[in-house]
Amino acid sequence: MIATIQSIIELFTEKGSQLYGAEAVSQLEHALQCTTLAQKAGQSNELVKLRIYDDQAKIDNGKHSSSPIPNPQSPRNKLQLRLLR
Repeated sequence: MIATIQSIIELFTEKGSQLYGAEAVSQLEHALQCTTLAQKAGQSNELVKLRIYDDQAKIDNGKHSSSPIPNPQSPRNKLQLRLLR
């Protein structure tokens, strides 16, 4: 299923206040921090979008990662980047 903006907003509204793993930040705070870091690092808009999709997928799957910027060369992320274009 391809995430829509509305479905991402609904997910973060419903589950964004949950803690991000054992960290002292919420799911939403983590997503915003990572997106901001990607933007400040000069990453492409596609990679910034991928950051949000990655956090959305982790919330959906109950998985957490501390990676601030996903590896755009990983097979999974290459596929997601192609879908975003």
